[in-house]
Amino acid sequence: MTNFKRRKRGSKKQIGKLFPTTKREAIAYNKLRSEKAQNIDEDKIAPITKDYEKWAKNPNRLDVRGVDYFPVKPVTGDFQANVDNLLKSFEERFNVKLTEKIIPTHTLQEFADASNGSYTVSQVRNFGGFHGSKAIVLSPNTTKILEKGRIDNLDDAFGFHVLAHEMAHHTSGFKSGLALDEGCTDIVAERWMRDHVTIDKKIRADVWAGETNLSKAYPRERQLMLRVALIMGDGDFNKAVDWIDTANTKDSTHEVRAKLMEVITKDIGKISAQRTTHDIVFVSATSTPTPPSSRIASKMYLISDLSHTIKELYGISDEEINNYHLRY
Repeated sequence: MTNFKRRKRGSKKQIGKLFPTTKREAIAYNKLRSEKAQNIDEDKIAPITKDYEKWAKNPNRLDVRGVDYFPVKPVTGDFQANVDNLLKSFEERFNVKLTEKIIPTHTLQEFADASNGSYTVSQVRNFGGFHGSKAIVLSPNTTKILEKGRIDNLDDAFGFHVLAHEMAHHTSGFKSGLALDEGCTDIVAERWMRDHVTIDKKIRADVWAGETNLSKAYPRERQLMLRVALIMGDGDFNKAVDWIDTANTKDSTHEVRAKLMEVITKDIGKISAQRTTHDIVFVSATSTPTPPSSRIASKMYLISDLSHTIKELYGISDEEINNYHLRY
């Protein structure tokens, strides 16, 4: 993370660089302003810019989405308003029209029934959703959070993330449930949440500013995102996080598929030959499952068990990933 320091007249400076050039630097730069100045700025609507230097020179006259502008404000006690606001913002951001019906549920059985048999009661997660061809079904806990309409802790933030994740399946076009597709979809949801939803600054810091590790902030999803990103970062954590921050989210799944194909084709020997069909799923560029026996002949690449994949390709253990502070 870039460190800025104050100089005379309250301006901010980094050694060798006067102004931020990336979003992460802009977030750090913005934190040096007083909390009052930040709150006043966030309440105002100004023209949006992606020029971080230009914004830093006039932070009160320009906004950067995800730094001092968050268009989605949770509405207390109104499930439908929160759903409508999330949908509208998502559609505008990705220039899509989501036609799926959003179905809230209040019991595990209700969720299992609404998922058309895709889940049994025992398989329903505390915070989760199901994306079908005509509907997005929300688990009871996710429903309660959107009904409450306040983000008071990490669980609340994750409840909003769940709906964003299911909406992201629509934009990516991948609904297979494979680890690579789910990880890329989580990255879309993560970046959209970070850049669009108004969240208390302390909670925002817990989730996105690196003040907590992956074991605290919805670990399964953060670990999956990091494993996917490590493919794009050639096993380098810093490059991985940079990719999360800069990737074209709509094309990220295609990019990772191509990269993984390149890596494994280049050094197929790094991947253990003895793997069970339970541990591994091979997927072609069209996301059609292919039997493991055709892996080498058709140059398929492994997707499902990314934990083993990352360990075999880059020597990175689960413990390293679990303890890594995912900073933005």
